[in-house]
Amino acid sequence: MQRSCSLEYDVVCLGTCCWDTLGICEEWPQLDQKRPLLALEEQGGGPAATAAAAIARLGGRVAFVGRVGDDDYGRKIRAAFEEVGVDISWGLQVVPGARSQWAFCVAQKTTGLRAILWRPPATGTIAPEELDLGRATCARVVLVDTHHLAAAIALVRRCRELGIPTVADIEHPSEQGRELLQLVDFPILPEDCALKWTAEGCCEAAAKALTQQAWGTVVVTIGARGSLACDQNGAILYQPAFEVRPVVDTTGAGDVYHGAFAFAVARGMALPKAMRFASATAALSCQALGGRAGLPSLAQVEALLQRGEKLQDNL
Repeated sequence: MQRSCSLEYDVVCLGTCCWDTLGICEEWPQLDQKRPLLALEEQGGGPAATAAAAIARLGGRVAFVGRVGDDDYGRKIRAAFEEVGVDISWGLQVVPGARSQWAFCVAQKTTGLRAILWRPPATGTIAPEELDLGRATCARVVLVDTHHLAAAIALVRRCRELGIPTVADIEHPSEQGRELLQLVDFPILPEDCALKWTAEGCCEAAAKALTQQAWGTVVVTIGARGSLACDQNGAILYQPAFEVRPVVDTTGAGDVYHGAFAFAVARGMALPKAMRFASATAALSCQALGGRAGLPSLAQVEALLQRGEKLQDNL
C-alpha cells in the first residue's frame, strides 16, 4: 500500500492532552499536615501532547490528534499547542459541553520527584472510524499513547501497511496494550509497567520477556538510571541518563523522552543515537517546573551531547 499524500510532518502524535497545575514543596506533607508551596505554575501536559510539544521545540514539524472540551482548560490546552508550534488544525477535536483533563502535580524540591492527582476528561475517546488516517499517516514517524487505544491500534496497523515507523507510550499493562505491543516498532514502557507486565525481577529480564511478545524493539525507561532496549535477537542496549543541574521536576520527562526518540527516528538516527538523543532531551527538561517549561531546543540538546556528561551507569 502507498501513501495518499506527501510528507507533511516529521511526527504525528495521537493521544491524550491535559492542563497541568504544578507546585514545588520542600517536604511531602503527611495526612492531616500542611506544607507551603514554593512555586505554582500552569501549563499544558499529557503524554502524547507533551511529546508533540517537545518535538516542536526541537524544530520538528508535528501534528497532534486528540480531544479537548470547550471549557477554559480546553482553551488553554489549545493555546499552549499553538504557542509552541504544534499543528492542531485538523486533529484536535473540541467536544461541546465536555470537561477537559486536568492534573495537579507537586514536586519535591530536594529530589525533583513528584506526586500527581488527576481528573479524567469527559470527552470520550476517538473511535477508529473517526480518525483521518490519510492525514495522520502523512508523517515520517507516528507516535501514540494508550488513551484512544482502539484508534491507536488502527493507526499503527495502517502505518505497518505503509512502512511508517511507529513509537508507542505504553504506561500500564492491559490486553489492548498487548495488541499495541505486538504491532508497534518501538514500544516504550516505564520500568514499573515492564516489571508488572512480566513479573520479572529486573528490567533487563522484563525487556527480554516483552520482546518475545513484541513486533519491534522494546525500550524501557528507568528514571535516573537512563533507559535500555532489547531487540528481536535479545540483545540489550543500555543508555545511562545524562547528568544535569539543577533537577527541579521530573514531571513529563518520560513523555519528552518519547517525543525526542520519535524525532530522532524521523531524522534517521539509528537506535543507539536515538536513545542517547532522547536521554539528553529528557534530562534537560527536568531543569524547570513541569513537562513543558524546560523543553530544550535542538542546539541545547546538541551541546549536552557534545559535552557527554552522563551519570555513572549503576545498572
